[in-house]
Amino acid sequence: MSEVIVSMTKEMSDWVDSQVADGGYQSPADYVSALIRRDEERQRAAIAELDALLDEAEASGVSEKSIADVIESARQEAKTKGLVSGAR
Repeated sequence: MSEVIVSMTKEMSDWVDSQVADGGYQSPADYVSALIRRDEERQRAAIAELDALLDEAEASGVSEKSIADVIESARQEAKTKGLVSGAR
């Protein structure tokens, strides 16, 4: 196992310490490891969702929508899912 040194603000350090003190984790390292695992799972799930959407799109055939309509629809869906901010 490798060792990584992480610098953080006092507030972040206090948060990590509180998570350990609440009994959810044995150490700050366990807490950080759990965050990394959750992030990996989130990214894998996002990739799987994109793959499924691409498969669905490919199977649906040719669209009657213009490219501009498709892009705008995708932007709106991404905003709805909280994947992008409202600003461009």
